[in-house]
Amino acid sequence: MKNRVLSSTLMFLFTPFVFGQTLDNPKKNRLSITETYIYPSVGLQRVPLGTLNDFRKLAPQSTILNKDLSAYSSAIFMSTYGQTSFSAKLGISFLDKDKNTYKTNPTLRIGFNYFRNVGLISQLNKTTRVRFDTLYSTTGGPPIYLDSVTHYFIGMSYGTEELRVDVSLIFRTDIEARWSIYGGMGITLGGSLNSYTDINYSENSSIESSATGYSINNNFYPSSSERFKNESSIGYSMYLPMGLDFRMGNKREFWKRLHVYYEAKPYLNSSYLQQIGMFTNVGIQNGLGLRVTF
Repeated sequence: MKNRVLSSTLMFLFTPFVFGQTLDNPKKNRLSITETYIYPSVGLQRVPLGTLNDFRKLAPQSTILNKDLSAYSSAIFMSTYGQTSFSAKLGISFLDKDKNTYKTNPTLRIGFNYFRNVGLISQLNKTTRVRFDTLYSTTGGPPIYLDSVTHYFIGMSYGTEELRVDVSLIFRTDIEARWSIYGGMGITLGGSLNSYTDINYSENSSIESSATGYSINNNFYPSSSERFKNESSIGYSMYLPMGLDFRMGNKREFWKRLHVYYEAKPYLNSSYLQQIGMFTNVGIQNGLGLRVTF
């Protein structure tokens, strides 16, 4: 996967040079590739809570989920998870009304976005308590009860690795200034390269004393894990890119073409799985990128 991403990135970087070398037509096209973007990012997203029935559909072969779980209860609600992403894009400028030069405002950005995503989560737990001994005081004090307490946990998550087409339109402030800000709107559309469901089971037991209210010793048991491959999913997102751009030089031509930028992207993401249907989450991406102008 890393080799495919690297190859695609190099293609994006060198495509404008190839166009510049091979096209020598005095008649200007309406669109021209003028920029290249590389943007690694990390983010946070709110992950919706799946039901036990959802995960039984996603992992029908699970030995953990096929047990009687009627005594378990849901342990978590919607939670926040991290996300990593990488995108590479070409910036496309439009020919002005006089058909002499290309406008750099607005800029159409077209490329791809690869990311790892946690789409659904859930957790079940159960606690059992058994009194196994009672201690009596020789001085007439209250008895002390010893209980054996066992906690059982089942964690479930559905995750994907996705590749999507990424298209956005952005508007900048003064493009001649060394610092500029921009904003716009964008969409992604694509599907999963890899989809999987993880099921994890663990338990621990302890002895609790009524005299202290705390555990006096703990025993942890080995946990068991299962992973199941799922069918490919499809999805789309809508986002609002907002960024701060810095040109790295003012004199030398090489540095004048290099820009470092920070971009934040609040987004709404929807995915569709054949087993359970559509679900939606929200989040925000942040990252430092490199922009090269031509």
